[in-house]
Amino acid sequence: MRPRGLPAPPLPAVTFHPRRLPAPRLGPVGFRAPEICVSQIVALSVLGAAPGAPLTGHLHGLVDGHLRASGVPYAILQPTGFMQNLLRDLRGDRFHGSWGESRANHIGAADIAAVAAALLTAPVGPSADRVLTGPGSPTAREIAAAMSAVAGRPITYVDLPVPEMAARPAGEGVPEPWATEPAATQASIGPGWARGGRGSPRPYGT
Repeated sequence: MRPRGLPAPPLPAVTFHPRRLPAPRLGPVGFRAPEICVSQIVALSVLGAAPGAPLTGHLHGLVDGHLRASGVPYAILQPTGFMQNLLRDLRGDRFHGSWGESRANHIGAADIAAVAAALLTAPVGPSADRVLTGPGSPTAREIAAAMSAVAGRPITYVDLPVPEMAARPAGEGVPEPWATEPAATQASIGPGWARGGRGSPRPYGT
């Protein structure tokens, strides 16, 4: 849905590539926010977003940089990880990944939406990047145990080398770099993705 009074510019046909899409095509509202008197922008990004980052981190980094320089008050939401994404690696009673024994924080989409709604309905505060965390940082094996409890059947985590993990989506027609980068990202998870706290997911500035 586009705001009333803001015409949608025609876009030429492009072949999507996460490293080649020009930033101005990513957010016509954000790039014209000052002239249409937008009071605040709450943008969904990801933790680690920056130009050249893997996966969608590159595109988010371009948009985030422009937003920070726009002069419009903003809140950039940076989830540590989307919990719903874990389900794409569940096949039957096997949960596959390249996580090893590392711990990673995840947050549900509903909780991210709740944070955005709270910010949009509150008085506009100082511009900030806000890291969103879930209540804990489990290992993949602990996630499989939680899946087992919910599903009512045993689900086993199967740790795969990056090439073998990448071959699974590639075999289903997923192009590069999208086939390899998720597995490579899992294998390179560092302490920044293991942050979190007790209780409900919460935002905090960085």
